[in-house]
Amino acid sequence: MLELVLPWVIVGLFVLFILSLLKKWWRFALFCLAVMFVTNILTQSFPLRFRGSREAVCETTGSSGLQTLKLMTFNIDGSKMSTDGVERMREFILAQQADIVLLIECFGEGPLLLHEALKDEFGYSSYGKVGREQRLYSKFPIESSTLIKSDSDRSSANYRYELSVLGQPLHLYCVHLASNNQGAGGKGYSTPDDIEDMEQFKGYMRKIVNARSQRSLEARAIADEIRGLDGGLCVVMGDFNDVGGSAPLRRLRLAGMRDAWWRGGLGYGATYRKLPFRIDHILYSSPLRLQDVARLRTTLSDHNALTATFMIDNKD
Repeated sequence: MLELVLPWVIVGLFVLFILSLLKKWWRFALFCLAVMFVTNILTQSFPLRFRGSREAVCETTGSSGLQTLKLMTFNIDGSKMSTDGVERMREFILAQQADIVLLIECFGEGPLLLHEALKDEFGYSSYGKVGREQRLYSKFPIESSTLIKSDSDRSSANYRYELSVLGQPLHLYCVHLASNNQGAGGKGYSTPDDIEDMEQFKGYMRKIVNARSQRSLEARAIADEIRGLDGGLCVVMGDFNDVGGSAPLRRLRLAGMRDAWWRGGLGYGATYRKLPFRIDHILYSSPLRLQDVARLRTTLSDHNALTATFMIDNKD
């Protein structure tokens, strides 16, 4: 819960900092600046990048044999996709020219039609039916997919895909961590719009506490797998249902993963449209080198899409 509030605490501190400067309250301004800076570092909320990623500029200069790899994650909220919206969704996805695309919540007739429209554009695809259904599209061979088990009390919706990318193995973790709207054991789905009295409010708060615990367990299972990997490229992407600085993000960061938005984004970059939170993420580790990251605003879903472009050595 605290992680959801802290980004707006940072905004409030920034406002107080500006007002203090105008009033020439120098000590108070310095205090606000210090607290704002430390909180921002701990939560990885507002990256200060003005032109792409310094990492890519520094590490790729003078290199040869490098290729770009662009990934995209997008919760399409498929149950609400009309058949008329399929073509607009297809055009939006293809316009990003991504090499690998993860689509989440692919249930209903619309996503089936979308799959027929997309599968030949990429060449390879995989379907994760368990949990919140996901589809992966790739221009590179998908060699295997594995459902990741954890100590969470809900059915996992997280998969590990093994791909061969330019002569290198890519361990791709596609995740949809537990939602606050889901009850214990994956039962009793409801949203804040369904709250009509105090008892329902208390019940929803219990869901939030339970979901937070489930997300941490799911992230721990993924982090444990990552620590056991023997080389290759590694990416974790999808709908985390949690913000930067939360327990799941911290667990993955301790496993060596880097947040692409924190490394190369600008501003908060909210990906959930109903409430301004950044809950969709792309995490990566070396030897991938971040070149660019972008949040793509759209009204096609209740989420915005997220893309990240990396530079990798071509070993083919």
